[in-house]
This record gives sequence, C-alpha cells and structure tokens, in this order.
Amino acid sequence: MAKRQIKQNGIIRSEAAKVPDVTSLSRSKSFSDMNPFLRYPKPLGIVALLCLFPLLFLASKIKFSSQADKLLATDQGQQETFEKLRGIINNQDVLVVSIKCPEGIFSPSGLITLHDVSEALLTMEGASDVKSLTHSYKPVRSGFSFDMVPLAATNHLDIVSLKRLSDFSLSNPLIKNVMVSSDGMEALINVTFATPITRERQSSLSEELDVILNPWVTKGYRFHYLGLPLAENEVREALKSDIRWMIPVLSAGIALMLIGFIRSFRLLFFLFIQSAFTLLCGIALLSLLNIGIPLSGWLLIPFWATIQWTLLIHCLSACRQSKEDRAEHPVKDGIQRIFKSASLAMLTTAIGMGSLSASESAFIQEIGLMGAGGVVLIFLTTFGPGMSFLNIFYPRSADRGSNKRHREHLHESYVQGYLNWLLGNRRWILSAALFIFLISAFGLRYLSADIRIKSFLNKDTRTRQGLEHFDQIYGGANIFQMEIDTGNPNGIHQRQVLNYLEKLQEQAEQKPEITAVYSYAQLLSMMNQIWEQYTPGSFQLPKSDLILGTFATVLKTQNYPFMRALCDTDYQKSWLIIRTPDMPGKAYVNLISEIVDIAERELPNGCKLNIQEGLYKLIQSDRQIVQSMTRSALSTTCIILILLTLLWRSFKLGIMAVAVNLLAVVF
Repeated sequence: MAKRQIKQNGIIRSEAAKVPDVTSLSRSKSFSDMNPFLRYPKPLGIVALLCLFPLLFLASKIKFSSQADKLLATDQGQQETFEKLRGIINNQDVLVVSIKCPEGIFSPSGLITLHDVSEALLTMEGASDVKSLTHSYKPVRSGFSFDMVPLAATNHLDIVSLKRLSDFSLSNPLIKNVMVSSDGMEALINVTFATPITRERQSSLSEELDVILNPWVTKGYRFHYLGLPLAENEVREALKSDIRWMIPVLSAGIALMLIGFIRSFRLLFFLFIQSAFTLLCGIALLSLLNIGIPLSGWLLIPFWATIQWTLLIHCLSACRQSKEDRAEHPVKDGIQRIFKSASLAMLTTAIGMGSLSASESAFIQEIGLMGAGGVVLIFLTTFGPGMSFLNIFYPRSADRGSNKRHREHLHESYVQGYLNWLLGNRRWILSAALFIFLISAFGLRYLSADIRIKSFLNKDTRTRQGLEHFDQIYGGANIFQMEIDTGNPNGIHQRQVLNYLEKLQEQAEQKPEITAVYSYAQLLSMMNQIWEQYTPGSFQLPKSDLILGTFATVLKTQNYPFMRALCDTDYQKSWLIIRTPDMPGKAYVNLISEIVDIAERELPNGCKLNIQEGLYKLIQSDRQIVQSMTRSALSTTCIILILLTLLWRSFKLGIMAVAVNLLAVVF
C-alpha cells in the first residue's frame, strides 16, 4: 500500500495513501450504471407503461399493405404480363370475368347470356366500359373503306350465323384465347373502371360480383374472377387470418415452454409486457411514417418473435445467475454480464438481414430492411424501457446476504456429462458432420428459386383459382416482348420489316410450348382477310403496296387500343409478343432464347433487335433470389468473422464460430 508523509504541528506523520477503487471506477463506466432505465427503473418504467396507451392509439390507425406489385417482381413472367396490360388500359382498374356456358358460347343461349352478363357488369359503380364478344366491334369492307360492326350480334342467332361467328372467332388470333377459349365453351368479359377501386370497396368486391352473377349461377353457368383489386384484398385477408391464429399459437407454445423454465408468473407477465411494448412501438412507428404494414412485415413476425424471446430469456438467465451468486443488484449485474454478447448477437443478426437489401428484387430488399430494422428496435426497447420493466417485475431475493450458495448441482452434472460425452466421441461426431455436410453441399445444385406469384395465395382463394383456370383454359398468361426498331418513323410499314415479322411469327408458332404470337404484321394480315371477304389463304400480308398503305392509314385513323401493344405512336418500333402457359423458369428461358436466336439471324438490315433488358429480367428473375442470398451470405460471413476476430482477439475462435454456424445453415 502506498504511503504519504504529512507534517502537522511540526511532527511528520506517515499514513497510507488512499488508492481509488479500480472496481468502482470501472463499474461507474459500465452499461448498467450509465443506463437511465436501470438507474431510475420505477419512474421511467411507469412512464413507459403509460406510453402504451398512445402507442395503442397510433397502432390502431395502421393499415395493411398487400403490395401486389412487389410480389409480382418475384415472378417476372407474370410481371411482364401485368405491366403490358396496365400500359394498354392506362393504369385503370380492370376486372376479368370468365364465363362458362353449358351449351357453349356459340349457341343462342350462350350469346344471349354473355350479352346480359356484360350489361349487368356494366351497371357496377364506377364501371366505364365492358369488352366481350357481344360488346366489341370488327371492321368489315364497305366499298373501298371499312365500317365497324358488332362482332357478335344477338339478333342473328340462326345456325349459319353462329357457325360463321364460331369459325371467325376461333381462327382469329386476336380473338381466340383473348376473348373466347379455344374450345368455344368459355368467354372473357373485361370490366374497366374509370376511378380506382378503393381499399374499402375491395373487401366487398367479390361479394358484389357474386350478387350480380348469382341469377346465372343458379342456371348452371360458372364464373371465375381475376383482378388486381381482388388479389390485393385476398392477400390482406389471408395475412389477417394467419395472424389471428399464428400469434396466439406462437405465444401459447412459447409460454408453455417457459413455464417450466421460469416458474414465475411475474416474469411471464414481464415477457408479455415487453413483447407487447416492442410490437406497439414498431406498429406506431410505421403509422407515424404513414406506411402500411407490408407483406414482408407479416412474414418476419416469427423471426422477430424468436429474436425477442431469445434475448429476453438470455437476460433472465443472467439475472438468475447473478441472484444465485448473491449479487447486490441481480438485474444490474446480470445485464452487465450479457450486454456485450447480446449486442454482438444483435449486431450480427442485423447485418445478416441488412445484407439482403443488396438484392435486385424490391421484395427481398424490403425483407432485409424490415428485418434489420426490427432487430434494432428489439435491441433498443429491450435494453431501454425493458430494463425498467425487468427491475419492476423481477422478484427480490428473500435471503440476500446469506453465505450459502444455492447452485443447481443436478443441472451442472447433466451439462458436464453431456460435455464429457461430446469430447469422448468427437471424432465420430466430426466424421458424421462432415459426411452430412458433403451430402447437403451436393444437394445445393438442385436448389430451386422458381417462385410463382400464386404461391403466396391459398389454394381456395378466388385469385389463385382464377390464375390456374386462366392458364389452363386460355393458353396462359406469361408474355415476353421483343422490340424491332427500324430507326425511322413509319419504318415498320416497310415490306422487308413486315415480311420479317410474319416469318418470325410463323416460326415461333411452330413451338408446341407457345400458345400465341402477336405482331403488327398479323394485324395487317387480318385486315387483308377482311378486304378479300375471307377467301381461303387471304390471311396474309397484302401483295399490293397501295392496299398495304391503305390498311396502315385506316389503322392510324381508328387508333385501336391494342395498337399500342403492337407498335409505338410513330410506327418506328414494332413488338413481337410471345404468349405461353405457366412453366418452369429454366424451360421458359430456354424457349425464349431459341426465338431470340432465330430473330437475330433473320433481322433485316438497318433494324435493331432490343431484347436484352427483357431477356435479362427473365434470366435473372428466378436466379436473383439465390444470387442475392449468396452475396448476402458471403458479405455477412466476412463481416461477422472480422467482428468476432476483433472482439475476441482470436482469429481461430472467430473462424470456428463462423464454421459451426455455416454447417448449421447447410444442414
């Protein structure tokens, strides 16, 4: 002990110098002493409990967000179709109703029913237009010009007229599988709404359709519905239904397991209060930011619940250990013991989730950001207000100060025995682990990321049934578009360009997987067929350049809506649209690649084929999930390895910890 000399009244005295208590100095800088929620638990805890009421008020205003557009980003084939149709209809809400007639569409009862159903759907609030076989027009030759007449008139229902209508519709590529099924038993009705369908109306839209169509359902007619408003509502309802049973079942299951571990209703109540506080904080934050609860938020609830309860149990275990060690302040001492390790665990978890934000998929980016943000919120609320709650609800020791230690020797013996068994059989365990690892690693090549939008919907939902029905009956909904840029306005009317489109279309139609091909040349061929009064072999490009120019002028004058799907307004660019049913991503990419190779070989001089962006999206759509996961896994592994090495000051321990966790992931 250091001594110092003091001179007093002429006498020099020696006494021990006061040495600062190093323990107290280090403790004064500890997290427990700096945390205001541990220093003033009761007042801050009461304030936090009172905050539950405004948080509950804010949480009650939250909205659900189905985000169908982000879901479509995971299924590129469906997204291409959706974006193409949305551009044609000027971003308006559209409902597609498929009707199946017992006697077929091309029968007197079929056409009359199709007309009546179309009229009934037109009476819906906000409906501005209806397109169906009985509510569409076709051009007919009138001298040296064209007149527009009804495609299917209900006042001509004799056998000859119906047979003529059936032959025309089922041979016309712009009607077959677009307005009527290839077997003639079903037809489509498109209802366009002038104003967007509100969220409140979406919830009752399906019932509204049921009421309108019920008179025909009782007569044996069958209907399927499709529409983005319907899909959004069904996704929201499915999420609500899942949450209603998922949260109670998850909470009850965890509570039952914890009763045997904690054996204290005070601590169980603490777990409930802390979990509710964290949940309300997150929902209130989204409400303040005017952000609805996204789909990724619902998918992450089990993940967040696991993180939250694991952290809380970790805190309770540390407090119990401090209490058994007869610490003066079990909560402060226990939290101080595990704060660094808990912080490291939360940091690595947040880094892992945040790395998903590097994905090209908006949906995966959102999952990464929401997951990382949720982990940070759990950490802040647990070591913030949660410490006040823990101080308030943690039971006080009745025999503090006793020198007798109450260790759980039985548990220690179990743990020691387990460790001894592991050490005694470590070679066999490592060999088995290596063998399983090799098998698992070999199986990675069969990992599939072929995601379909309908997989997010239950099998009994109207939208999923409609998608599957549409895919089966109407030739599929996957659309791929190739752009042919001639470089000059009106360039697509050049004979060589039109011949190229016609030949490319014929070659594509020979593929059995392709159900339909659409092009501007096809539209001109249809005009020529009408001009020549449907004579055999007339469905082709007109041989006369004069007639070809006349057709082009007529199409420009009429400005049909579907024209924008086949060419641009300057007639410089034309699009070849390929339609296929739902098929595996790899097979779809191979099929499109074959068509692209043919298109590049036959491309006319001066023209440019633009397909790279679309093809790139197709190739990447089903693979980008795995690629993003791979990149995020590698970056996360490197970051965690660096952090562990710096914190533990041992590269060996860091690499061992990372290796063990990688084995668990692969298994």
